[in-house]
Amino acid sequence: MVEPIKGKVAQILSEYELALNIGSDNGVEKGMRFAIHSSPIAIFDPDTKEEMGQITLEMEHVEVYEVQKRFSLARTFSFTGISVPYPSLFTQSQKKLSVDRGDLVKYEATIKVGSIAVQIVDKK
Repeated sequence: MVEPIKGKVAQILSEYELALNIGSDNGVEKGMRFAIHSSPIAIFDPDTKEEMGQITLEMEHVEVYEVQKRFSLARTFSFTGISVPYPSLFTQSQKKLSVDRGDLVKYEATIKVGSIAVQIVDKK
């Protein structure tokens, strides 16, 4: 299995574009896609309150459109607000869990300099 390329957001250029601190020296190529992740979120055991580990959540996906030796530029590629005549034929929705909203994890869902970027690799 190929290990995904990992880096960080080096600079935010606009609400649609950002610079990553990885480039051709790291194997980045034009057209590669990366998931931008949240800051680490600690997972605790409900009985012992002991931290069992940490996770990150995907916040956004970006696609590289320019590659330099030490950095690359990427932009969002998903679009919203497209109307289709029969959305049920084209979309799949995820069923919500019935949860106690007070137990929902609170995390920083804003992309910022230093946010983690992980290459999206096809699992074929």
